[in-house]
Amino acid sequence: MALMWKGGAIGFVWLAVLGIGCWLRLQGLEGLPVHADEATGARIVAASMDGTGGGFDPAHFHGPTLPFLGRLAARIAGEETWRDLNIGTLRMIPALAGCLVLLLPLLLARFIGWAGSLFATALLATSPTLVYYNRIYIHESILLAVGLFCIPFLIRFLVAPSVRIGVLVGFGIGLMWATKITALIIWLSWALGGLAALASVRPICCKGDLLVWIRAAMRPLVMMAGATLATALFCFSDGFRHPAGFLDGFKTFFAYTVTEGHDKPFGYFTDFLFRPRMIGPYLDWDGWILLAIIPGLLLLLRSTLPASKLRDRKGRGLALFLLISFCIQFFVYSAIPYKTPWLMLFPVALLCLLGPVVWALLNQINRRAAFVVTTILATGVLLQIPTAYATSHRLAAHPSNPRAYVASRHSMESLPALVRDLLGDTGTEKIIVVGNHYWPLPWYLKNFPMTDYSATLDGNAQSAAVVFCMPDQFADGDALLRETHILVPRGLRLDYPMVMYVRNDLWTLYTKQIPHD
Repeated sequence: MALMWKGGAIGFVWLAVLGIGCWLRLQGLEGLPVHADEATGARIVAASMDGTGGGFDPAHFHGPTLPFLGRLAARIAGEETWRDLNIGTLRMIPALAGCLVLLLPLLLARFIGWAGSLFATALLATSPTLVYYNRIYIHESILLAVGLFCIPFLIRFLVAPSVRIGVLVGFGIGLMWATKITALIIWLSWALGGLAALASVRPICCKGDLLVWIRAAMRPLVMMAGATLATALFCFSDGFRHPAGFLDGFKTFFAYTVTEGHDKPFGYFTDFLFRPRMIGPYLDWDGWILLAIIPGLLLLLRSTLPASKLRDRKGRGLALFLLISFCIQFFVYSAIPYKTPWLMLFPVALLCLLGPVVWALLNQINRRAAFVVTTILATGVLLQIPTAYATSHRLAAHPSNPRAYVASRHSMESLPALVRDLLGDTGTEKIIVVGNHYWPLPWYLKNFPMTDYSATLDGNAQSAAVVFCMPDQFADGDALLRETHILVPRGLRLDYPMVMYVRNDLWTLYTKQIPHD
């Protein structure tokens, strides 16, 4: 009876945590400014629907998985064109992927027990970084969901390789390949982490003999590779309709080109994860989980874990796998000059899993130390909830929020209404956007068909109703438009200003319509 009550209590708390995690991701999806990467992703979706483009580009854009899901979501919602697209529809994809991730700990229960899986769900559900990027239409949430669901099966494969598990893992690896090229870094971390875990789990199929394991794993590994290639072929060829796309899937490993302006020092991610900071009144510190992980690992190294049970060996192998995978991913991402904060989504999730795994192992040898770790994890989860909500809602574009990288300013949400008021009822006035790096401005101007985009200004701009100048065109804009237009400063993205020039006659008419006290 006591066991049933304990299991029922854990189940109730788990459902409550799941509800909180889903609410943090799904609530108010349409209320945030559109991110620059979201707008370009939405344009790819629209171009693929109307036949004007949107195909996979191995030299620049990520894999076809996210655009495919974007088209599917848009068509389900009845949105067929660029002007029809709703950002809430597209954001539902990463948000649901983030909710799916919260179910992953159920697959880990056989390794770390139900209480450990509950801690893992709680950490994943309330992580400010995971919540923030699960609400933005970018590839990382899909990569995270597919990659994390591979991990329990990879550990099972190490314990007892089989064709069934190999095919399942291969399917996941193929989807990761078709989602984002940085999956290569994750695979590297898995390969090295898997070797360490293999030595720890002492596979049951071969009584710890590595050569016997290799012979037992040969056919499953071949099937895993086949499933990977078949899945990638299906995705990159658009369901076998364009077989040449599969070659592009290979080409992207050699031809992918990163966007300029994202070079960061080696310590950028160290600061992002491990430096405590205040965002408004909220403590924001992804690395707090190390307060539980590091002391727990030190105690585990000094102790001899029971190895008679298969679950004990799996838990130990999982801990090594997660730790080594995190360290390799973190080091490689830090070493590569190109850095954006959403690259830390997968490493942060690994920390969220590693903490409960360490707790579960520690609980077998030192209940007092496990209680201390329990207190740290529970307190951290409670502190994360308001931080996760605030940093992904009201403070989503706050300058002190490290996740708000190239985020659009909240004032952009009012821009379409302002332009509509300026143009009045004519609807035929020309709008010109000049300069570089103007995304997500096209999203906000998508309902104004008379909009042209140009790298530089020319004389035609003097007759345009509104001219948006990016920083590289500020000087030319001032020289050409100072007599014909009114300068209105506007912020486009954080740390990236924009100037809006409004033709004198339209500005005069607009100001007359503004009520005065």
